[in-house]
Amino acid sequence: MARNLEIPQETQENVPAEQDTQAESTTESVPTLTAEEIADIQRKREEMRAASKQEMDQARRKLEKIFSDNGNIETGESDEYGDRLSDYLTGMRPEDPRMPERLVNDHYMLREKYHLPDEKMADQDMPEYERRLKEIAKKAGVKIKGTDEAGKFFKEYPMAGAAHFEETKEIAVNIDRSSAGSYRSSLDSLEHEVIHALQNKNTPDMPIEAMEYEAYIAANLNVKAIQEESPDRTEGIRAIFQYAIGSSIENWYKEESSKQGMEIKPVWNNKEYFLKRDEKK
Repeated sequence: MARNLEIPQETQENVPAEQDTQAESTTESVPTLTAEEIADIQRKREEMRAASKQEMDQARRKLEKIFSDNGNIETGESDEYGDRLSDYLTGMRPEDPRMPERLVNDHYMLREKYHLPDEKMADQDMPEYERRLKEIAKKAGVKIKGTDEAGKFFKEYPMAGAAHFEETKEIAVNIDRSSAGSYRSSLDSLEHEVIHALQNKNTPDMPIEAMEYEAYIAANLNVKAIQEESPDRTEGIRAIFQYAIGSSIENWYKEESSKQGMEIKPVWNNKEYFLKRDEKK
């Protein structure tokens, strides 16, 4: 199976800053956070992850340009791609009123499935949260390294924030401790790839669509934003499937097509698939 990679969910335009410190190192001093600093982290996290409509539109235009060049996302039908993926994975489209509850329930269920650390710890003691994620990776036989050690991968996929390489049992990610917000975002990326490592170890035959859904919903979902009713909530959910989960899946199909010397397409990205499915109901 090819590489699993994470595209940052916030605006899909973030590229991790280059760090001199490799991901394995957790020995550098990190001060104990005050209540004010914890509140600031939480505020910045909301700002980063609950992207505005304008930011989503900017990300959409950038990603459409990247993928439409290869016919991966059809210009003019891009939302339909995300809607089909959503329907394929959950049986619901983004506008379904049951969708927020489904995503939140899946978030907690998947975190329990993969025995991930308590999320509250990530805001209160990030070094310990990092240590626990790395311990999970170590038990799975996976090495963690910096993105600068991943060869040309991140040059070929500049939108990727981190990646898991099944063949070498490695995770490439930069842990950016330059600020509380950057540190927290880095841990999200690490957690996402740790999930992929566990998937490839325990359920290697899992379809790529399910793999990416589990990783994004468990590690990157902003539960508070999904639970709050707002005019942009449906578009936010659609963006999760279209520009987060969907983009990672498209990269996988692109790489598989290159490896096999023929175009590989997802079976669900067409109207006929759903027509036949609904006829069987």
